Parts: sequence; structure tokens; C-alpha cells
Amino acid sequence: FLARLQIPRPLAAGSFISLDLNPLQGKIKDGKELHFAGDLIQINGKTNHPVEFNNWIQKLRKEDWVEEISKQEYFKKDQNKPGEFRVEIKIKK
Repeated sequence: FLARLQIPRPLAAGSFISLDLNPLQGKIKDGKELHFAGDLIQINGKTNHPVEFNNWIQKLRKEDWVEEISKQEYFKKDQNKPGEFRVEIKIKK
């Protein structure tokens, strides 16, 4: 699925903070079993291109392997710095 994310150049040129495939659910506790979200991709990053970010999200929504895009956020704390984004993609089973 990662190859099918089709990340546009302006976003790829920014900085990805993290990209998690099948992220851990909950916190790690001694003696407890780990649980992973087997149908999720979480992406966090920074970009100076909010329009490209929005266009990328719209294209992803049309992909046949994407069930849902949730927790989509884009926020800019400082006008002189890149905006930060968060996206959670639920994969069709």
C-alpha cells in the first residue's frame, strides 16, 4: 500500500515526521499482549503546500484500496514555518 500512496513531489519534498503501517494500539505494558491496527496507515508530516496536501487527500479518497480517510488535519502554528498534517487511512479488507 505504501507504493500506492502517490505522494506528490511538493509533499515528498517536505518532511515526514512519521509513517506508521499497522500502528500499535494502546500503550506498551509489561506482561500485556500487544495489539496492532492491521488496517491502518498513519502519516504525520510538514509541508508548505496545503493545496497539494488537500489534492492528495482527494485523490486518495478515490483509490479502490482506501476504505476511509479520517483524522485529517492541517494546521499552521507559525506563518514562517511549514504547516503540520496528520492523516489516518483505513485500508479495505
